[in-house]
Amino acid sequence: MSGITVPVTDAVYRYLGKKQLDNAYRLACLGETSTTWDALGHACIEQGELNLAKKCFSRIRDVKYLNLLSNYEVNSLEFLLIIEFILSSRKRPNVAKRK
Repeated sequence: MSGITVPVTDAVYRYLGKKQLDNAYRLACLGETSTTWDALGHACIEQGELNLAKKCFSRIRDVKYLNLLSNYEVNSLEFLLIIEFILSSRKRPNVAKRK
């Protein structure tokens, strides 16, 4: 008996475009690349889903973002400014354009 590899990247990005982060996460758990996990983690931060973002960044062992998320509280102005800076300075493909 052999397994079948089914690409789910496009479906994950469709969920990201629809801002259905929980569905995108569950689907990504079936096996995704670090690039997709990174995009999902950043989308979670943009939507304020910080617990889900922690899960995404822990999947790819991104210590920088895990430390950032664990050191600041959600309501902290400093945290929000840092997140805004990271998102504005980060160069990534537009998730909504990918279909």
